[in-house]
Amino acid sequence: MTHDEIIAVVQAHKEGKTIQAKTKGGEFEWADIFANRPLWNFSSVDYRVKSEPPKPREFWICCNGITEDGFLLNPVIFPRAPICNRNVIHVREVPDASSVSSGTERG
Repeated sequence: MTHDEIIAVVQAHKEGKTIQAKTKGGEFEWADIFANRPLWNFSSVDYRVKSEPPKPREFWICCNGITEDGFLLNPVIFPRAPICNRNVIHVREVPDASSVSSGTERG
């Protein structure tokens, strides 16, 4: 780890963020550290700030109806809940958390 990465991890711990660790060159997965005062060992352990869960994308689709084949009639997409007299579909997408990585991860 570089000096800047070490500082970023220690600062994040000070701010109350979850820190993860794994042995350098080891086969183990990243594990959360549950210590108020961890014994840092930057020569043999890699550390990173645990990624925040992704925020869901959310939008609304207002349409005149749905065909027998399942297609929407005259769909219009809104970033906020619309006020309309038509059919409204609320969509909330949650990305897979395993696809998000930390900026301080190495190796």
